[in-house]
Amino acid sequence: MRRRTLLATAGAAVPATLLLAVDEALAGPLVPSGEKAPLDGRLATARGLFDAGRHAALLGLLPDPLGDAHEAAPSRKDLDHARLSSSYALASQVLIKIGPA
Repeated sequence: MRRRTLLATAGAAVPATLLLAVDEALAGPLVPSGEKAPLDGRLATARGLFDAGRHAALLGLLPDPLGDAHEAAPSRKDLDHARLSSSYALASQVLIKIGPA
C-alpha cells in the first residue's frame, strides 16, 4: 500500500495535521528536535501512548524522536541503531493500526 493511500484512509481516525507531520518526518530529511529529555524516555512515553490507544497523541509526538534517533544513528553504536529502529517500528505500527479505521 502506498504511503499516501494509507494517509488518506486514516484521515477519518485522526486529524490530518498530525498525519501530515508524520508523513513529512518519514518522507523528508529528518530534523532533530533539540529536546533535552533522554530519547529512551521519550520512546517509552511514545510506546505507552500506543499501548493506551492514544494514536492522535502519539502521531503528534513521533516526528521529534524520529529526528533525534536519526541524528544519533551515524555514531554506528548498536544502541543508537536500536533507538532508530524502535522509532520507525513504532511509526509503522501506529500507521498500520489507524489505517483500516
